[in-house]
Amino acid sequence: QMRSTTRGRLAAAMLAVALGCSESVGESVVSSVLDSLPADSAEAQTGPAGDQSPLALGACPDTIYVAEAGEMPQYNTVADGHVEVLGAQPTPRHVHLPWTGAPDTTATLLWRTDSQTLGSTVQFGLSPDFGTEVYGASFLVDGADSIPRVHEVRLCGLSPDTTYYYRVGVEGAFSPGYSFTTGPPPGNRSPTVFLASGDSRDSPGTWRKIMSAADANGAEFRIFTGDAVATGSNVEEWDEWFDAGTGFAESVPTIMGHGNHEYYAQAYFALHGMPGNERYFSFDYGNMHFVALDDEVYGDEAWQAQADWLA
Repeated sequence: QMRSTTRGRLAAAMLAVALGCSESVGESVVSSVLDSLPADSAEAQTGPAGDQSPLALGACPDTIYVAEAGEMPQYNTVADGHVEVLGAQPTPRHVHLPWTGAPDTTATLLWRTDSQTLGSTVQFGLSPDFGTEVYGASFLVDGADSIPRVHEVRLCGLSPDTTYYYRVGVEGAFSPGYSFTTGPPPGNRSPTVFLASGDSRDSPGTWRKIMSAADANGAEFRIFTGDAVATGSNVEEWDEWFDAGTGFAESVPTIMGHGNHEYYAQAYFALHGMPGNERYFSFDYGNMHFVALDDEVYGDEAWQAQADWLA
């Protein structure tokens, strides 16, 4: 069962428990949610404000910014664009699949290399032959010595409930091929299995066991409710956390919630991807609506900003 004493919890995880949990795995919860919310609770991913046409298949039009530390950074620095340049360690490491947009029509891919590798390429398609190539951007993560550059590519115009094959990297240094499956269309009421877990801190081995159990139960995505590592600015701890996720993180999306041990560190926001301002946000999956709040903020103004957003 989840512990209520740990700060920085996702409201989404609480909702999942309230709706009904089918299995417990250690301190994680694998939830199977059936007819939980109204069918009209989700919205499709569309173009710019006022444009309701679906986005074309390819790279999202989003601008990718350099991650910043703090409760509410400004995100003013645009990340480095794709350049066909390889450094000393160009092979992608810690490939993983967060969500920054609608789970049914978008996907975001993150990985790391040495600082001099500037190529941020994703090849993807409906078969292992891929067929479509798109580019993203990259930036440096604070406190990382050997592989400090984070690469981010966002895919748009995907079809719901569809398996895509992909690889990341740059010509001459691509990753192996992986696959992921997009979420169901908005309002879909099919049973959904997902993992809600948190507080791995200095126990990456336990985190791997939990992911393995969730995978065996057919979890479609993972909600992590904070305190993934003991110190959010310590990139070595994040390396251990991502090492533990190898074999799972490449295909099953993880949505992160900020905990008190993440400390609003730049490394936390650099190494993960969340919707909106990444501190508090929401997303839809089928007929479920998930809301993440940040309870680490201080001052009435910060709390009021979240209250206004919820309203």
